[in-house]
Amino acid sequence: MPSTAVDVVQRQVDAYNARDLERFVAEFSDGVQVFRPPALGSRVIDHERIHGVPDEPFEVAAVYDVVDGLIRTVWLFAAD
Repeated sequence: MPSTAVDVVQRQVDAYNARDLERFVAEFSDGVQVFRPPALGSRVIDHERIHGVPDEPFEVAAVYDVVDGLIRTVWLFAAD
């Protein structure tokens, strides 16, 4: 059975925590790109567990970009 995206990332996290470099790098493609956003001085990251919208609670991370005292952009990342 093929690995799910969650399986691949979990193996990478497990290898990292075990300090197993060979297993860690095995989870990345040869052309991997890693991005580090600029300083988050105007960005706020909020992690929420939301209840009451669907029947079951769900996880979401929101990244807010604040400009001139107002929220300009919101990125929502759901766990599914």
